[in-house]
Amino acid sequence: MNDLELISRINLLQSEFTKSESIIAEFILTNHEKIESMTVSELAMNTYCSSSMVSKFVKKSGYTNFNDFKAGLKNTIKKLPN
Repeated sequence: MNDLELISRINLLQSEFTKSESIIAEFILTNHEKIESMTVSELAMNTYCSSSMVSKFVKKSGYTNFNDFKAGLKNTIKKLPN
């Protein structure tokens, strides 16, 4: 997946997300700078979702695991204009 598309992809998938996935997406979009240092469990705790729901969200976003997702998010953020 092209990492530049990650934020756009999350926005496009909003209508397909469950309520929990939408909460995770919103947290990521508004707190993307915090995600790099978080674990799956920490993201789950911050969004009041389960770790398995976070993993499902990551896979639905096109990544195989949370570490790949975080790397993609980091690359996307680095390429965004300031």
